[in-house]
Amino acid sequence: MLDQLRPLIIFAKTAQLGSFRAAANALNLSPSVVSYHVTQLEKAHNVALLYRSTRRLSLTDDGKQLFQSVKKLIENAEEALDILSQEGRVLRGKLNVTAPAVLIRSELTRKIASFCQMFPEVALNIDFTDERKNLIQDGIDVAIRVGVMDDSNLKSKKIFDV
Repeated sequence: MLDQLRPLIIFAKTAQLGSFRAAANALNLSPSVVSYHVTQLEKAHNVALLYRSTRRLSLTDDGKQLFQSVKKLIENAEEALDILSQEGRVLRGKLNVTAPAVLIRSELTRKIASFCQMFPEVALNIDFTDERKNLIQDGIDVAIRVGVMDDSNLKSKKIFDV
C-alpha cells in the first residue's frame, strides 16, 4: 500500500497545479517522473485520470473523484503531522522513570518536583531503586544511572555530577 501512496500524492499535486512541470517543481521531481507515476496509476487501475494536451491538463470524471478523495487523505496526513510538530504544545502522557535510591534526597528530587509543577498533565511514575531494571522489558522511558554506562545501544547523556 505504501508504494501506492506516492503516485496518488503525485497525481493530486498534478491535478491541483494543472501541469506536470508545476507538480514536478513543487515535489522536487522531474516532469518525466511525475508523468510516469500518473501514467502508472492510470494503467494499474485501467482508467484515464487526466485529459492531456500540449498546453493544459484537465481531470476526467474519474480523475475528479480520485482527486477529491486523495485531497482528503493528504489533508488528514498533514493534520496528523501538524499535531506532532506543534510548537508550545502541552506535554502530556505517562513517563516512567527509574533512578538509584541514593538520589531520593538529592537535587534531582527537587528538579523532578519542579518538572511536575511545570507540566501537570504528565503522569510521572518514578521508581527509586538500586535494582538495574530492564528498560525495554519493564517499560521504562528514562533511567538515571550512577557511574559509567555499560556498552549499550541505548542513548545516554550525562546530566549532573554527584
